[in-house]
Amino acid sequence: MILALLLACASRVPYGDALVEDVPAPDAYADAVADATRELRLYDRLTTTLLLRAVRLDADFRRTLEAMRAHLMLLEAPARAANLAASLAEAADQHVFVLSADAQDRKALRFGVGTDAPWRLRLFSSGKACTAVAVERRDPTPLDLRLYPFHTSWATLWIARFSTDCGADSPLVLQVTGPGGAGEMGWR
Repeated sequence: MILALLLACASRVPYGDALVEDVPAPDAYADAVADATRELRLYDRLTTTLLLRAVRLDADFRRTLEAMRAHLMLLEAPARAANLAASLAEAADQHVFVLSADAQDRKALRFGVGTDAPWRLRLFSSGKACTAVAVERRDPTPLDLRLYPFHTSWATLWIARFSTDCGADSPLVLQVTGPGGAGEMGWR
């Protein structure tokens, strides 16, 4: 009896007239996130002035990300295909990075374009430096917390966008500069 109840709770609930087909979770999502995530720690004496974790949303990672999103949101095939197509189109137009940042001075923890914020981001590709097209702070949703498990409750979530004119296929280096120092993270 209890087993039947548990099986009923675990099965999908009909939506409209048709059952929603189960979308399997990517087996290696945690490994894919770990492989794509870089970490930067900046220190002032014995204090961490900035702890930054970043993931680059390249086309390969986006495929895994969208599969996980489809699993978590119970998306049907047309919605999954549309989300993946939109995500891959964005990857062709922009280099997008999701950043989780924590700093000793939280009031000064702002990223921006140009000199309007204390912390600045530049992307280097083939020796060419590019400034961000947009950097926005984002209040993490429960979905964001599942998709970006490197984000902690003490950190703030940021999305940084750079034009692919900076370089599409070469290694990318994200440089972070600010009042607590400077550092770099790289992706191939």
